[in-house]
Amino acid sequence: MRINNGIKAIFDFVMLVLLAVVYSVSATGTLFHEILGLIIYGFFIIHLLYNYKWIINVTKRIFDNSLNKKTKLMYCIDFLLLLMFIIAGISGIMISKYIFKISIKYIWRYLHIVSSALTVVLSGFHIGLHLKTINNVIKSKTEYYKTIYIFLFILVFSIGIYGIMQNNHKDENKAETKNISVLNHFEDVFKITDSVEKDHENKTEHEYNEKDKGNRNEEYVKEELKIDSVIKISSGYLMAIIIFSLIINII
Repeated sequence: MRINNGIKAIFDFVMLVLLAVVYSVSATGTLFHEILGLIIYGFFIIHLLYNYKWIINVTKRIFDNSLNKKTKLMYCIDFLLLLMFIIAGISGIMISKYIFKISIKYIWRYLHIVSSALTVVLSGFHIGLHLKTINNVIKSKTEYYKTIYIFLFILVFSIGIYGIMQNNHKDENKAETKNISVLNHFEDVFKITDSVEKDHENKTEHEYNEKDKGNRNEEYVKEELKIDSVIKISSGYLMAIIIFSLIINII
C-alpha cells in the first residue's frame, strides 16, 4: 500500500492520540471505550498494511546475521506490541457489555488490563526506535519542526503532570482522598460500570419503574461526561509513551 510519508505521519499521530484517549474509560464510559477500541483496531490494521513490505522482508531475514541488531529489536518490539493488541482485542470482546454483549469477566478482565498496560510501554518503545524516521519525515515537511516538538512536549507534559498531581487531591468538603489521575486508571478501569451493576443487582425487578430508570440514566450520563478528566488522563498516557520512547533510545 503506497502512501505518502506525510499522510502516514498524520495517520499514526491520530492513532496515538486515540490510543491515549481510549484509556480514559472511567471518564468517557464503557460504550465509548468499546467503540473507540474498534476504531483503533481499524487504524492498527491499516498501519500494518502500509508497512507490510518491511514486515515481510524482516520476517524473512530475522535469523540472518547480516541483519543489524536495531532492526531485530524493532521487529521483536513490534511483534510483542501486535501480540498485546490481539490479547487486548480478544479480551475486550469477551468482557464487552454493549457492542458484543458477552460480558464474561474473570481472567479476561485482568488480561485486558495487563495487555493494555503493556501496550503503553511497547508503544513508547516502538515510537522511540522509529524516532529518526519520524524526525526525518517532519523535517522534510516543515522548517518549524523544532517549534512543533517544543510545543507538543510542553503541552503534553504540563497537562500530564497536572493530572498526576491531582492523584491525591483532597476534597475539602468530604475530607477524603480522590484518585482521578492516570496512576489509578488501570486499577479502576471498570469502576463506573461495576458500581452501576452492583447497584442494579441490589434491587429487585419490582422496585424498578420508568421514573427510576430515567433518573439513573441521567445520573450515569453525567458521570460519564468528564471532558477535563479525559484530557488529563490521555495526556498522562501520552507522557508515559514519550518517556518510554526516550528510555529505549538511552538504553
